[in-house]
Amino acid sequence: MKHGRQSLRGIIYGLAVGLTIVIFTGNAHADPYGRGNYSKCTYVTCTPTQVVLPSGLKVSINLADGQLIPRSGYTVTITPLNGSGKSFKQATLSLDGTVVATVMPDATGTAEWIWDPVRYPGTTVTIDVTDTDGTVTTHTFHVRIGDAPATGPVSSQPTKPAIRSGGIAALLDFAGASLDKLSQTAAHTIRSLPKPLAYSFPYIIIAFLGLNTLLLLFQMQREVQEYHILRSLLAREKVIAESKKTLMELISHYLRTPITIILGGIDMLPADTAQGKTAITLRHIAQGIGTKIEGLIADTRTAAEVALSQRGETALSATALWRQPGLFIPALAIIIILIPYNYLAQHGGTLTISQVNLALQTVALLAVITGTYLVMRHMHLRRRDRTEMQRLLDAQAASNSIRDELVHDTATTLRADLATVDQLAGTLPITPATKFITEGQQRFHSVLHKCTVAATLRGGHSPDQPVSTTLDTLVTAAQKTLQSKITGYQVRLSGQEVAIATPNPTLITYVIQTVLDNALTYSKAGSAIYITAQTTDDGTNITITDKGEGMPPAKVSQLFQPFFKSEGAEKFNHEGMGFSLYLDKLIMQYLGGDISLVSQKGHGTTVTLYLGNAN
Repeated sequence: MKHGRQSLRGIIYGLAVGLTIVIFTGNAHADPYGRGNYSKCTYVTCTPTQVVLPSGLKVSINLADGQLIPRSGYTVTITPLNGSGKSFKQATLSLDGTVVATVMPDATGTAEWIWDPVRYPGTTVTIDVTDTDGTVTTHTFHVRIGDAPATGPVSSQPTKPAIRSGGIAALLDFAGASLDKLSQTAAHTIRSLPKPLAYSFPYIIIAFLGLNTLLLLFQMQREVQEYHILRSLLAREKVIAESKKTLMELISHYLRTPITIILGGIDMLPADTAQGKTAITLRHIAQGIGTKIEGLIADTRTAAEVALSQRGETALSATALWRQPGLFIPALAIIIILIPYNYLAQHGGTLTISQVNLALQTVALLAVITGTYLVMRHMHLRRRDRTEMQRLLDAQAASNSIRDELVHDTATTLRADLATVDQLAGTLPITPATKFITEGQQRFHSVLHKCTVAATLRGGHSPDQPVSTTLDTLVTAAQKTLQSKITGYQVRLSGQEVAIATPNPTLITYVIQTVLDNALTYSKAGSAIYITAQTTDDGTNITITDKGEGMPPAKVSQLFQPFFKSEGAEKFNHEGMGFSLYLDKLIMQYLGGDISLVSQKGHGTTVTLYLGNAN
C-alpha cells in the first residue's frame, strides 16, 4: 500500500513537471516584433486596419474610417504582424495633405506617433508605409475629432430622476459596474506595460493557468491521501465493532462454562444420601450465580449496543478509489483549464486588446472558482477527518468503559456466592462428581482472581519502595513458568547486565512472562525472541521482539482492553480470555511505568515495557 502511494505521488509530480515544461516550451512563444496588436487600442472600440505591403509583410494600423479621435490626444501605432523578425523601413503621416511626422520602427519593430489634435488638427489621415525595398504603400483614413459620444439618444423632454434600484438588483448593478471598471483598469494596465512585457502578456496568463493546474494536481494527491485516511478509519471502526462480538463471546465462555461444569457435577451427586441436602443447597446457590451471570451478560450487551448506536452518521465507506467523486473534480477542472490554455498558446501573439481582456477575465474567474473550491474542499476534508476520528474515539472510549465496568461488577457480584460454594463443596467427599465441581470452582477462581486484581490495580499506585534487581533475574524467573512451552524456541537476552529498580519485581516478572507467552504462542517453532534493555535519564525500557504472525495496526489499540483477542473469540487456538495485556497495562501503570506495542501483519511484534526512575 505504501509503495502504491509513493508511485502515485511520483506520477502526479511527473505530470506537474511535464505540464510546467509544456507551458513554457510548447506552443507559447513571443515574436520579437510582437506578432499582434493587443497592446494598442483605439479610442472607443478597436478594429485595426491591416495593410499588406508588396513584399508580403502585413502591418496593422490602429485607425479606421469614421473613428473618433479624442481631443486629449491619441497614439497612432503601426505594427508588423507576420514579420518573423522583419519590419518596414519607415512610416510618414500626413493630416489634410500636410506631412506632420516621419517615424522609424523601434527595437520591437513598431512605429508610433503621439497625435495631439489641438496642435495638429485634421480629419483626413494619410499614412505612407515604406518597405525595406523602398516601395511605398499608402492608406487614407477619414476620422472625427471630439469627445466621446453619448451612449443614448438625446431627448428634449426633461429627464426624470433615475429610479434607484435596491436589494438584489442593486447588488447586481454594483457587480456589473465593478466588473466594467475592472475591465477598463486591466486594459489601461496592459497598454501601460513596457512593450516587451506587453507583447508577452497572454503568456503570463498562460502561466497563471498552469499554476491553477498544478494546484489541482496537488489536490488530486490530497484526495488520494484522504481515501487512505478513510480506509484506515474504516478498518479501525470494524475492529471496534468486532471487539463487541469478541467481548460477548469471551465473557459467555469464561463465565458460563464454570457454572455449567459445577451444575453438571451437582447433578451427579446421589440424592438419597446426606450429600443430597448439600446438593440441593449447592444447586440453589449455583443457579443464583448463573442468574447473576446472565444479568451481567445482558447488561453488557445492552450497554454495548447503546454505545454503538449512538455513534451517529458516518462518512466511512469501502468504495474503491476510482469511484471517489472528489478525485475526478480536479481532473475535470484541469481539462476545462486546458481549453483556454491551448487557445492562448496557439493565438496569443495575434490577440486584440478586447480578446486579452476577455481571456484575463476568464482566467480570473477560473482562479476564483479554483481557489474557492480548494479552500472549501480542504476545510471539508479536515472537518470530516476530525469528526470521524472523534466519533471513533468516543466509540472506543465507551467500549473501554463497558469492559472496565464488567470487570468490576464480575469481581464484586460473584465473590460472595463463590465463597459459599467453596465452603459447601469442601464438606463433600472426593468423588467423580465433586471433581467436576472442583474444576468449575478453579475456573471461576481464575476469572475472579484476574478481575479482582484488575479492579484493585486500576487507578492505584504502589506504595512500596523500589527494590534493586537485574534484567537477567527477571527473565530467568519468567522463563521458569514457561519451561514446558519454551522448548524449541530461542530466547536471546542481548546487551550488558542492566540493573533495574522497581517497587515489585514479582509483578514485573509476571508482565515479562505474559508477554513471552504471547510471543511463543504466535511464533513459529525454532524462531528467536529478543529481549533487550536500555537505560535513559528518564528510566529503563525493556523491549521484547518476536518475528511471529503480527497483526494489523488497527487492532493494536484494542489489545490492552479486557476480553479482547486479536484473532477473535471464535479461534481458541490460544487458551485465554484476552486479559493478559490488560493486566500488564494496569500493573505497569501501578508501578509508575507503562507498556506499548508495535506490530505489523507478517512481520512480528515488539512490546516495550517502560519503568520510570524512582523519585
